[in-house]
Amino acid sequence: MRSLNPTFGLLASLSATAWATDAPVVSENPTGCRYLAKLPDRNDTTVRGAVIVTTNSNGTGADVQVSISGLPSDGGPFGKHARHLLPRTRRG
Repeated sequence: MRSLNPTFGLLASLSATAWATDAPVVSENPTGCRYLAKLPDRNDTTVRGAVIVTTNSNGTGADVQVSISGLPSDGGPFGKHARHLLPRTRRG
């Protein structure tokens, strides 16, 4: 039996560390930029939403606004998850 590549363990530990630390301060962003991502307007769901990212006037960081409506009032559990949408084979 073959063992896992040691690089895999290193990457796994680094990703865990990344989640446990603060994000670095980003400077030199372009000023006055606004990015908008909207959920598609579909007839088979009541969920609507958008994400707006706006750069700060001093070029450091960004403001992020998230707006989601139409979620079930019971708060879940939800019947569909990513694992249901993209099933994996037994081999992974």
